[in-house]
Amino acid sequence: MLRFARLAALALALPLVVLAQGPPSHATVIESLIKLMNDASDSVGKISDKATAEKATDDLKKQTETLKKLKVDADKLGPPTADQAKEVETKFKDKMGEAGKRIQKEMTAIPQKIMALPMETQLGLGNALKDWGAAMQAVGKAIEPKK
Repeated sequence: MLRFARLAALALALPLVVLAQGPPSHATVIESLIKLMNDASDSVGKISDKATAEKATDDLKKQTETLKKLKVDADKLGPPTADQAKEVETKFKDKMGEAGKRIQKEMTAIPQKIMALPMETQLGLGNALKDWGAAMQAVGKAIEPKK
C-alpha cells in the first residue's frame, strides 16, 4: 500500500517536475515519455494476481492523465525543427530504445499473466492499456518532426 502511494505521488508530481525545469522543451517531453514507459513497465511487470492487476490498472489510468497533460505541453511546442529532432534523437536514442524494448516485453507477457483472472479485471486492464497507448501515441505524434 505504501509503494502504491509513492507511485501515485510520483505520477502526480511529474508535471510539477517538468514545470520546475522551466518551460517544456522537446527534451523534457521525451524524458517524461521515457519515465512513463518505464513506470508502465514496472506496473504491468508486477501483475501476478487480481490485486496486482487492479493496481496496474489504477497506475495506468494515472499515467494516462499525466500523458494527456504532457500532450498539452507537446502541442504548445509543436513539431521540432530538424536540428532539435536530431539533438533529441542523439541524446535519448539509447534510453528510448531500452524503454521501448522493456515495455514491449512486459506487454507481450500480459495475456499469460491475466488468463486466470476474472473477465472484469481483464477488461479493466485492457481498457487502461488501450487508453495509455493512445495517449502515448498522441504525445509522440505531437512532437514528431514534420516530413
